[in-house]
Amino acid sequence: MAYSQDSIKELRRHRLKYVFSMFFVQKIIWADEIAEPEELAYVQEHFPSSVLHALDLIDPQTFPPLLEEALTILPTELSEAEKLQVIGLCFGAAASTGTVNPGEVAILQVAAEKLNLSNDLLFEYIQELLY
Repeated sequence: MAYSQDSIKELRRHRLKYVFSMFFVQKIIWADEIAEPEELAYVQEHFPSSVLHALDLIDPQTFPPLLEEALTILPTELSEAEKLQVIGLCFGAAASTGTVNPGEVAILQVAAEKLNLSNDLLFEYIQELLY
């Protein structure tokens, strides 16, 4: 089965978004040096092994070059809505325990900065997610 160039490009974008999200979700979960059961359940729900297999993200050695590529490509290729979707996925990990601590917010700020989103837009979006 042959894939179109658009399909290949879209798969690449999904892989990069997933790698970016997984990196920052991991940072958020370990921000307080404790992986809570709710956080682990969040990861299992949003990063199921079936999707990781489908995106060919099983080998941990593929992550560093893909993360580097994601940090370069996503800020310019994603729309604002797509960037906020990625931030929302990361925020979900922070909120999964019922509280969001300052360390987690700082990591969200770094993720937003890497995607070229302003702090104002980040906090406006977080407010929307909370209410």
